[in-house]
Amino acid sequence: MNTRSPSEPARPGLAGLGRELGEVFLAILMSTGLCELIADALHPINLILIYLAAMVIMALRHGQRAAVLTLLTSVMVFDWLFVAPRWSLKPTDPQYFFTFAVALVVGLVVSHLTTQARKAAIERLRALEAARAVELQAEAERVRNTLLAGISHDFRTPLTTIMGAASSLRGQEGHLAPAQRDQLLAHIIDQARRLQTLSSDLLAWTRLNDGAVVIEPEWCPAGELVREALEQVAGTLKPDQCRLQLNENDLLWCDPRLMTQALANLLANAARHGSADPPVEIEVTTTDEAWVLCVQDHGPGIDPQELPDIFRRFVRGDRATGTAGSGLGLAICEAVVRLHGGHIEAANRNGAVLTITVPVPAQARDELTRLMESE
Repeated sequence: MNTRSPSEPARPGLAGLGRELGEVFLAILMSTGLCELIADALHPINLILIYLAAMVIMALRHGQRAAVLTLLTSVMVFDWLFVAPRWSLKPTDPQYFFTFAVALVVGLVVSHLTTQARKAAIERLRALEAARAVELQAEAERVRNTLLAGISHDFRTPLTTIMGAASSLRGQEGHLAPAQRDQLLAHIIDQARRLQTLSSDLLAWTRLNDGAVVIEPEWCPAGELVREALEQVAGTLKPDQCRLQLNENDLLWCDPRLMTQALANLLANAARHGSADPPVEIEVTTTDEAWVLCVQDHGPGIDPQELPDIFRRFVRGDRATGTAGSGLGLAICEAVVRLHGGHIEAANRNGAVLTITVPVPAQARDELTRLMESE
């Protein structure tokens, strides 16, 4: 049964004990070497202070046991090497016995005080860790409740629509006109797709934040990346609703699959909250050190008070009331960009402007230079 109190430092095993003895030996050896260097300039009594300093260091590093061992060994080494007659533990001057006694008492007191201070520091650290653990647990509980509330809210609406439409089809099967029947079926299909999007977004966000996704970056043509993202949102954002400002042949260093998903989420967000005229603007610029992708929707913009939280999960914004969405799209974008070592920002400038900045590692730049030289 373990009777050690939580605040008591753990006793070292054989490996830890060997390391402790090794450091004690090294501290005494270094102190002795220093004393040899300055022995001619100082009275031997003053040299004992160097050993006391080594003892304090051992007390801070390993506790009272190492400090006492350092102190006792130091007194014997000091007597053996620096007190006449040398190479003997029997000093001819009786005053040295008093010096040794005082040094031992002072050393033990200092060792005890240092060890107590070390234990107090460890206890404070553990108290801080315990408080931090409680804080993290509370935050995890808050996140879990927020997640459950968001999921239940987002899933309830399409499920209610599907159940209502299905009930109407079943209860009034012989009384519905073909147009009404088709409309109800369209509602069911639309809400089922929304559920599918919600499930996919939730799964993607969970995997990204759990560290289950490892990026595989490569050089991707900017035009190809943007076109693939536009294809994913073709149902909500038509080509004539976009204005591209990019060089098709510019190369972007990124994981094409993840970055396409992130850009598609940005475009879907712009389609929901923007306006058809003027169209959504997509701008890509590159430098040797980074590339920047900007999406501007020309919509009502983002409430300034909500800008700091816009990339948190289930945040939609008051100005977006009535628009369908999982509240996870921008959170997924932020997670993808963070995996690339970049950052994403939101601002208001003739509508909402979302900007992705991704740095290009020096190794990737060198690789691109070699590829271009070989062609």
